[in-house]
Amino acid sequence: MQNAPLQYCKIGDLKPFQKCVNTIFIILEKGEITKTKDGSVMQKAQVADETASISITLWDNIGDSLQPGDICRLRNGYCTPYKNYLSLYVGRAGSLTRIGEFTMLFVEQPNMSLIVFSDAELNPKNSQKVLPGQQQPMNAH
Repeated sequence: MQNAPLQYCKIGDLKPFQKCVNTIFIILEKGEITKTKDGSVMQKAQVADETASISITLWDNIGDSLQPGDICRLRNGYCTPYKNYLSLYVGRAGSLTRIGEFTMLFVEQPNMSLIVFSDAELNPKNSQKVLPGQQQPMNAH
């Protein structure tokens, strides 16, 4: 049986809690390296494609060999809010591969990491679905 081709998404189409993210982007800039209390190393980077930009969190040595201008392919990553800001992650099951440099069209705006999402989008388990024709439930105080 032949494997189905990977479906790639654009950064501008990413949503909170999206899994199995496959996308191609260019690294715009890398932030400073931060050490956590447990000794792990974390680095943020700003990445973009032709639809939008977003912050990506790189753990341990994933970002060591990557530089601004590198074009990368993310396979099986995920997108989730951290402190209400959307961020892209490689994850344990994911991979990030450098596939080129400097020759990719991109935009810096909109920055998906700065978009304010609704409570329902950020807390899908706590939100109630409202069907067409129904009124939004009132919160009891």
